[in-house]
Amino acid sequence: FEKYSGIQSASYFTRFMDFGSVAVARTPRDLTKELALILEGADRCKKDRELYMSSFIRPRGSSRLPSEYAADEIELLVAEKKI
Repeated sequence: FEKYSGIQSASYFTRFMDFGSVAVARTPRDLTKELALILEGADRCKKDRELYMSSFIRPRGSSRLPSEYAADEIELLVAEKKI
């Protein structure tokens, strides 16, 4: 896990955890409970993940590719002679 220790300070990871987008099992008993829920088809974090995706990852929606939004922003910068 040391290999991934830096990810915990990344803004996207922090926001992901703050939104409650994933269940965290802190004990073997918690892990067993979470796995049982998953196997039953329950996804208690689904709405939180959807909120995270819509507010942080895809705030402009999902009707266009992210690269199209990036191209729009670059065109605006060029038009404003900022690049």
